[in-house]
Amino acid sequence: IVQSQGKTAEAQQRYEKIVANNPRAALASNNLAWMYAEQNHKLDTALNLAQAAKAEDPESASFNDTLGFVYLKMKLGELAVPPLRIAVEKEPENPGFHARLGQAYALTGDKARARQELERALKLKPDFAGADEAKKVLASLGS
Repeated sequence: IVQSQGKTAEAQQRYEKIVANNPRAALASNNLAWMYAEQNHKLDTALNLAQAAKAEDPESASFNDTLGFVYLKMKLGELAVPPLRIAVEKEPENPGFHARLGQAYALTGDKARARQELERALKLKPDFAGADEAKKVLASLGS
């Protein structure tokens, strides 16, 4: 609730407390990992948290997306692709998942797949959160 109210710092503190008390608290681990990755901060910790969340629910689209996002932030495209593929398979109508998968493919040098995923994301919802970044990556791929 606190996070949805935009109180990011307070939410982060609460997640840190929850995870400290219960390392198997998958949702808190996942959300804290995402926050760290978004801030490009504590990426090793974010990775551990994202892996812990995925271990609790390996089929969760959200947990796989977070793990892929952390790998993206670490510039590890090859490792980002598998969990992001799972996220896309589980929720094929989520433009953010397609965009992050496209970014992962771009990191690996697979321009065709990167373009396909980024275009799919923008087709699903041209103004999704992250659309500007998707457009930037798409433009960087050339023709």
